[in-house]
Amino acid sequence: MACMLACGATAKVREAAERAKRSNDLKMIGLAMISYQEDKKTFPPDQQTFIKWAQEKQPEVVPIIQAGQYTILYAPVKVTDLQQQGTSGTVAAYENQPSPAGRLVLFADGAVQMMTEAEFNAKPRLDKVKKN
Repeated sequence: MACMLACGATAKVREAAERAKRSNDLKMIGLAMISYQEDKKTFPPDQQTFIKWAQEKQPEVVPIIQAGQYTILYAPVKVTDLQQQGTSGTVAAYENQPSPAGRLVLFADGAVQMMTEAEFNAKPRLDKVKKN
């Protein structure tokens, strides 16, 4: 009985550590996207452009971008476009494999949040924002 409790607790700790790692990965992507936006005055237009920039400016994020664990949304959109449209809570990236608790989502402002599929599906997407 004690082993079952300990094994269950170990699994929960392992799951929490993995969720924290994925959240950190998304935060690193978010910081890189914000840095790109500050440097170029727009979000990255595509993965190739983003990786080329990141290799020079933030090489530690390149393996995370290339790993395929996250979908990153690309669009040559300015932060002011998001602010003018009232869509600062726009999805910029998300994990591909949601857990039973939900999906980790990165917003254009750099925040990371766990969301249910219904919440996630209701949010605006960076690649769908109208460019002014």
